[in-house]
Formats: sequence, C-alpha cells, structure tokens
Amino acid sequence: MSTVSTPERARPAPTLVPPPGPAAQRLARWSATHRWTAIGLWILLVAGTLVGGLAAGTRSQTGAEQGTGESGRVDVALERAGFPPDTSERVLVQAPTVLTDAELAAVTSDLHDAWADLPEVASTGDPIRSTDGRSALVPLTLDVGTATGADADTKAAEQVVPVIAATESVATQHPGLEVHQLGGASLDVAIDEQVSGDFERAEMLSLPVTFAILLLAFGAIVAAGVPVLLALSAVGSAIGLAALVSHLIPATDTLSSVILLVGMAVGVDYSLFYVRRMREEMARGADRRTAIDVAAATSGRAVVTSGIAVIVSMAGLFFAGASVFTSMAVGTMLVVAVAVLGSLTVLPALLSLLGGAVDRPRIPLLHRLSRPGKPRFWPAVMRVVLAKPAASLVLAGLALVALALPALGMKTGEASMEAMGESVPAIAPYVAMTDAFPQEGSAHTVAVWSSDDAPLDLAATTAATDHLVAEAKASGMFADLSDASLTVSPDGRTARIDLPVAGDPSGADATTSLALLRDDLVPALHAELPSTSTGVTGDAARTVDFGDALSSHLPLVIAFVVVTSFVVLLIAFRSVVVAATAIVLN
Repeated sequence: MSTVSTPERARPAPTLVPPPGPAAQRLARWSATHRWTAIGLWILLVAGTLVGGLAAGTRSQTGAEQGTGESGRVDVALERAGFPPDTSERVLVQAPTVLTDAELAAVTSDLHDAWADLPEVASTGDPIRSTDGRSALVPLTLDVGTATGADADTKAAEQVVPVIAATESVATQHPGLEVHQLGGASLDVAIDEQVSGDFERAEMLSLPVTFAILLLAFGAIVAAGVPVLLALSAVGSAIGLAALVSHLIPATDTLSSVILLVGMAVGVDYSLFYVRRMREEMARGADRRTAIDVAAATSGRAVVTSGIAVIVSMAGLFFAGASVFTSMAVGTMLVVAVAVLGSLTVLPALLSLLGGAVDRPRIPLLHRLSRPGKPRFWPAVMRVVLAKPAASLVLAGLALVALALPALGMKTGEASMEAMGESVPAIAPYVAMTDAFPQEGSAHTVAVWSSDDAPLDLAATTAATDHLVAEAKASGMFADLSDASLTVSPDGRTARIDLPVAGDPSGADATTSLALLRDDLVPALHAELPSTSTGVTGDAARTVDFGDALSSHLPLVIAFVVVTSFVVLLIAFRSVVVAATAIVLN
C-alpha cells in the first residue's frame, strides 16, 4: 500500500532579535525604532523647559549673595539695613598741564546745561579741584527714586546711560581737555559691556568654529550639523531649567554663557562618538539599525560614563565656599545631563531617520580625507609607547608636571580696576582720577550692627568710630580721611564708615591697611561696643576673603572629586587598576 507524503512546509527564517543589552543600548534601540515619537518628545522637552524658564524668569545673585567670608557677612548686613543708595557720579576734567579757571567754568556750565533736562539726574554740584592744579571733579547724583540695595544698583545702571551720552557730547566740545564720567554705575556699565561683549564674541565664534571642525572630521554637511543641532537644543533646554532652578539657587550674570560654551563642547563631543561609530559600522556593511545598535552599545556607554563623571565632579563646586561656583556647577550639571539624555534618545532617532543620508552632501576633498578607515598616526604612536613604556611614562609625566607648574603661582581674587588694564576704556580715566583724588578710589567699609535688633547707642558708636578713624589716620596707611563720617541706617540698627585707601584695592597697601583694621582697630571697636557685631568689607576685603575661601575649601573639593570619580569609574569598568590610573592621570 502506498502512502502519499505531504511535503513539509518551509519554515520562515527566525528573526534575529538583538539581546536586551545595557540600559543605554535599550533606550537608544527604542528611540531608533520609535523615531518620530522620540523626536517629538525631545522637542516637547526642549520647548517646555525653555518656555517655562522664560516665563518664570531668572533670579540673579545680588552683590551681597556673591560674597564670602567676613566681607560677605558684612555685605548681607548692609544690604538688609536699607541704606540710602550711593548713586553719585563724577566727571573728571583734566588739562595737559594746568586747568585754568576759565576752562573749568566753561566745561562745568556746559555739563550743567546738558544735564538740566535729564530726569535721570537728581542733583549736580560745584567742581572740586585737585592739589596738582590740572584736574577737577564735577559731581552729580542719579535719581533712582525710593529703590535701595540691589534694586537701586539696577535702576542706576539704567539711569546712567543717557547721562553718559550727555557727558560725552560735552567732551566733544572741549577737544583740548580730557572729560570722562566716572562712578559706580558708569563703571559697572562699562565693565558689563566689555564682559558681555567678550562672551558674545566667544558665543558667536563657538558655533562656526565648531561646525568647521566637524566638517573637517566628517566631510559631510549633515554629519557635521547633527551634533551642532543636538548641542544647541541641549543648551536651550538647560538654560530654561537653570532659570527655574535659579529661584532656589540664584544664578550668576554669566551663567547662560557658561551653559552655552560647556553645552556646545559636551553636546558635540557626545554626538561625535555616536555619529562616527555609526559611519564606521555602515562603512563595514552594517545596516542602519545594526550600526546604531553597535554605536549605542559602545559609544552610548562611554557617553553615560563620561556624563555621570562630569556631573558628580562638578558637584564638588558646591563645597568651594562661593555662591558663584555653586551657580556655575548647577548650570554645567544641567547641560551635561540634558546632553547625555539627548544622545541616548533623539540622536539615535535622527540617525535612524537619516540613515545613509547622514553622509550627504559630501564635501569632495574633505570627505575623502575623513572616510572611515584604518588610522595610521595613533597606532604608530602606540607602537613607540609600548616598545619603550618606561621612557614614555617619564616623558609624559614630565610634560604634565611642566604644564601644571604655573598653577603653583596662580593668584585668586576678584578682578580689580587696575588689573583690567586697557581692556575697558573707562579704567584709564579711573586710575587718573584716583591719582589726582586718592579719596575717590577704593575704600574699606567698617560696619557696626546690633546683635539683638535693638537700635544702636549712637553716642557710643560715634565715639568709638571717631577713635577708630583717629587711629587709622595715625597709621598713615590710608588716603585722606578728613571726610570720613558715620552713616546710620534708617532703622538705627546699622552704621557704616568708609575709609579710603590709595592705589589698587588688590595691592600691598590696601592689603596691609585691611590687616590693620581686622587685626587691631575693628577688634578694639568691638570691645568698646560689646552688644554689636562688627566687620570690614570693600574691594580689598572681598579679594582677600575670596582667595582665602578658595584656598581653605580646595582640599575638600579635590577630595570629593577624586573619591566620587573613582567610584564612578570603578562601577563603569569594574577594575580598581583602571579607575586608579584614570584618577592619577586626571
């Protein structure tokens, strides 16, 4: 009996499903598979954080909040006291040799006429001559209404702009004389314009320079543009997040610029890992999904490890003892975290969407030079290093030590007027003014405030500060103290007196006179007023305190960074030797 056999139906070939892999690989794989969803979520994240940050606004640090040490405590006490703001400005008039009465009268008359119709000017004064006969100061006061503290400084910076313009118009009418407006508000405006201009130039240069470098690396416009696009979106999101966080941790004025520069660096760097590895895999014949998967398994892991290491290391700045570093740490940590997230989500989605188009349009010569292939330079270097490991170690170590030696002579502190040199045009007239009128330069501010919120004993406080001024005069370390007088806050609980010091506030004379106040004169003042708190602030005091804070907190910062980085690397590589080697090199 014959049987009819039914042929076996051909079974379909099994679908190759990649193994689950690490979390970074799984996230990138999901993004590459659900590319439009990943891109849409990324756009919502960036738009939401940026719009939210703009709506909430940014709370900037006040001058008092930026302080450190004793000067920082005094600045906070003075800001809370609500002293009437000092919005005085001076116009320096100088002649090449001798400033005649007729020249001074003409300039003063023109200045008063120019200011007469300006609502920003509260009052003007008569000129004051210098002892050298070639200089004079014409005073004026800006009108800031009822504002005090940081609000008064902000208002003065706005009010002074048209006044400066009026003064400059008068200066053009007297070409034989030097006519310059100087004061707290006008100098702040000049310095802010210079600093913001420097950052704007850096910001404007960072984008084209970065794009040009990526063109050299990839030789294709799309491949170069993808990292820049990711970096810019990460920066936008981080700026919005930083604005929200600023209501808990006030931001520095330059935080947005710091986020931009750091964000462009890490955003491009992390994208570069991915794009380059994907191109290499596709050049070996892999399809786009496999290429992205391999890039996620290798470059993605490196990005996550690097990002976590940077974030925990930047957290060390929380222990630096200065709020300016806390703000910078927050901004840097945010932009790095967003850049890492973008490299694991929207970047794989974009690369999956583009596929082979990522290598288009090609730039002929550059593309040939940048094609993935076997490198030559670094393997040659490695052959030499591996052949002579001891000699290579010694040479590399000596090179690192030589590069690090200048750090031993590093000087820290706040930027002084003189240190800025010719970078700010207003600095030279300021130095000329302090040479002719030493009492108009920097000053040490001695503050006395009630420890129990009760009003000060004005009679005792005045007598004690008069004794301090007499001792300061006798030391010969200060400028003209004839106008030094006690100023009391509206609530009567805080008093201050300014002691002018000649020369650079970061110079030896200012530092020596500050030491005299803090070591001898102010302790004696406190002994006479036992129910009060006392302290010294001013440019010199802030510089000294800033340097002291950095020096005292630096060991703690280094210890934190070393320990946390070691732990991150140990978890990432599961090797004590690798982690320790990386720490030593860093």
